[in-house]
Amino acid sequence: MNISSAGLKIIEEFEGFRSAAYRDSVGVWTIGYGTTLGAGVVSPLPTKCTQAQAQAWLSAYVNREVAPAINRTGAKLNQNQFDALCSLGYNLGAGCFGSSWAVGNDLRAGNLVAVSADFSHYVYAAGVFLQGLANRRALERKLFDTPYKPVSPVLSYHYDWYDKTPRTFGPVVTNEFDVVQKYDAARKHPKMNAKELSTYRARLALLAARLNGLQSTMDLDHRMWRLEQLQARADGKVVKPT
Repeated sequence: MNISSAGLKIIEEFEGFRSAAYRDSVGVWTIGYGTTLGAGVVSPLPTKCTQAQAQAWLSAYVNREVAPAINRTGAKLNQNQFDALCSLGYNLGAGCFGSSWAVGNDLRAGNLVAVSADFSHYVYAAGVFLQGLANRRALERKLFDTPYKPVSPVLSYHYDWYDKTPRTFGPVVTNEFDVVQKYDAARKHPKMNAKELSTYRARLALLAARLNGLQSTMDLDHRMWRLEQLQARADGKVVKPT
């Protein structure tokens, strides 16, 4: 199996982006989304990085080290379980799926109930309990225990019905087409993306108000459909293309 794009996003949310190198809670030099020199994806560790570089390093480590380590256990997992374990492995290191760790042994035994419980064990750094780790483990475990429902592919023309004309929101230039898609992607994990969703909802409300006030010759059904779709998202709802 491979980590999903949503899984990578979850790790990004947990780690947080830092463009400048810093020492983590146990004194290890770190940059980007938790990348360290020990990850082996960049050497020497730079003092500065872009978000794109950080995302590439995260993806490289997960796909080269973490995902294969999970697959080697032979456990039968759904996508949510695999993504949750990738987050765990990214935080602890891919070695956590080895024979000297409980989670690795439980995966090899196919005991997924025990694997779920294992998340709560890894809440210490250098022997010190960290509430931040406890919070992360709780969310990872919740994802692991959530039944996976494959998302049906969305036909591109549903999104193509939205306006692509650039609009300015303070220093940001975007458009209806992009904001709708970003909202829909973020809405899949509302708690982890709460800040982004608040921003997108505010922009969608402005776009809906603008569309409602337009004196336009566009097809009325098309216009009302767009207005309904924009407003529903501005209200924080999950919207499925119709």
